[in-house]
Amino acid sequence: MINTLTKGGETLMNRASIGSRLKKLYYERIIDAEIALCGIDETTRVLFIGGGAHPYSAYRIHEKTGAAVVTVDNRSKAVDEANRWLVSTGENSIRAFHAEGTTVDPGGFDVILVAKQVYPKEDVLTHVLANKDDDAIVCVRTSRRHLLPPSEQSMPVKKTLVKSLEMYRNA
Repeated sequence: MINTLTKGGETLMNRASIGSRLKKLYYERIIDAEIALCGIDETTRVLFIGGGAHPYSAYRIHEKTGAAVVTVDNRSKAVDEANRWLVSTGENSIRAFHAEGTTVDPGGFDVILVAKQVYPKEDVLTHVLANKDDDAIVCVRTSRRHLLPPSEQSMPVKKTLVKSLEMYRNA
């Protein structure tokens, strides 16, 4: 239910200028926290799982840091719209791809960001942690305090909680 409301709300907000401003206010603090927590800069390769039809966060992360950003979503219609939106911004270095978070290859990325509305988030997180590069950082947007206890992971991880972000890195 919350996933449907989030997707619909973001689509409506993108179509209204006041909505775009509200969206910016909401996401900018989160984006700045992710950049700081994960140490994202121009040398960082970022995978954003759950980028949606308007990958504002991916766009802003690239714009603020120069990082190479790839966004994936499991809805092909959202990916088509995302690529049209990215072209309309004049940004040619970010692309959206159709992929499932439970099967996408996180190898080769320094930072993997998981959107709040990704479902099933626990399965995506388990897949990403098991298949990411050893030194990659995983940052998950969540409203819950805990997704998976470290004992349930396939590898030892250090988990950091900051507001609504969970960050995982190898222990």
